[in-house]
Amino acid sequence: MDLDELVERRIRQRVEQLERLREDADLELENLRENLKPLISHDRG
Repeated sequence: MDLDELVERRIRQRVEQLERLREDADLELENLRENLKPLISHDRG
C-alpha cells in the first residue's frame, strides 16, 4: 500500500467518523426538541 492509498483510507475513515458524529448530534437535537415541547407549550398555556 503506497502513501496515497494510506492517506485516502485515513480520510475515508475520518469522514465516516464525522458522519456518525453528525447523525448522533442530529438524534440528540431531536431528543432535546421533543423534551422541550411540553415545557414550551406549558409556558404558553
